[in-house]
Amino acid sequence: MIHLLTLSDSEFVDLRQRMNWGWVESPFGLCSLGWTKQGIVHLAFHADFTDRNVHRPTFSHRSQDWALLDSNRDDATAQTFGNRVYQPELFLTPLTVLVGGTVFQRTVWQALTQIHCGSVVSYRCLAQKIGNPRAARAVGAACSANPVGYLIPCHRVILASGGIEGYRWGTDRKMRMLEAEGLRAYSHPSAP
Repeated sequence: MIHLLTLSDSEFVDLRQRMNWGWVESPFGLCSLGWTKQGIVHLAFHADFTDRNVHRPTFSHRSQDWALLDSNRDDATAQTFGNRVYQPELFLTPLTVLVGGTVFQRTVWQALTQIHCGSVVSYRCLAQKIGNPRAARAVGAACSANPVGYLIPCHRVILASGGIEGYRWGTDRKMRMLEAEGLRAYSHPSAP
């Protein structure tokens, strides 16, 4: 369970300068996780590699936002947060998640948090839910820009046809996430 706080980009700027980050081994592969005293601000999946000491992840579509983060790396604390992310049933308090973006992106991300575990919706249905029924493509773009993957469950959005494609961190990973939530039928989109 998360408590989502959405901020304008200008409000979010100060938080970025104080972010700590680290690598997390997750059920869905290696991810980088970033946080501040206020909450989690970044979660992204990466291709597995063996020497994490020589690699710093890109933390957003605007990688220059995170240019000075090498000094703030803390893998142990990141893994502790990761345990809370991937085993939420073991914790009583929700994780606070902070995101900055456009008004439209923040609206989409807030709506994504209302999709229950074990459920999926189409991009078109999500566009209708936010009161903008012709914005299915824009909803897809907002999902792609999600700075805290998995916590804001963009993996629960599928094509209107029931197919799964175009997931920022790979279709296979999206299918594994849905399977972990009990949606095995979606592991084979062509199945009846």
